[in-house]
Amino acid sequence: MATAEKTYFKVTGHLHLGLYTKIDRMYALSDLRLRCKGDPEKLARLEELTRDASKLQPVSVEEAEGTGEMAGRRDENEAERAQRPTKKPRTENPSTAKKKDEQKKSKKVKRERFRTAARSKHYVGQYIWCAWWKHEVKPARIVGIVRDSDKPYLINLLADPDFKLGDEVMSGGRKGRVTWDGRPEHKFARIQWETGEESQVIPVSKIQPHGEA
Repeated sequence: MATAEKTYFKVTGHLHLGLYTKIDRMYALSDLRLRCKGDPEKLARLEELTRDASKLQPVSVEEAEGTGEMAGRRDENEAERAQRPTKKPRTENPSTAKKKDEQKKSKKVKRERFRTAARSKHYVGQYIWCAWWKHEVKPARIVGIVRDSDKPYLINLLADPDFKLGDEVMSGGRKGRVTWDGRPEHKFARIQWETGEESQVIPVSKIQPHGEA
């Protein structure tokens, strides 16, 4: 066989080697080897294909060079393109990437808080105790649960009910009289119901003076 520099092949079938060749075009063997970029597997497969006329058909130097200078230039351009290094992915500015990462983390935290709130036993309309200012606890009512918020619960703070020992009050639809008021240290009270029974401690937020219930 002639030397590699003067050996030409016509591509007659798909090579499946990623060499950017075209069917019915002629290529120098040196060019095809160059397109393999030193990959031993591709080079070995290429050598096998040079013996398979259904893929690479040998052509004479005269026939190959007779295609004209333009065809040769196109081959050189394709070979050059095949050798170009893979374009590196665009790198972001570190500060921009950090900001985007923080935003993603923030959104994830908010979603998790919303899911936790949705799965919890709290519900809209529920009365709760809310830590307010310097460990001060105030009664409140949940009026909504929102997405994408650092504080998923919307609440309305409630003023302490205006009652005192001995006053008639209502709680849970039952009527009675206040027998113990733990305020201001404790936001709880006890009620003696009309039936004579005495209640357990009840949050003052759930007690209303009689006539306001």
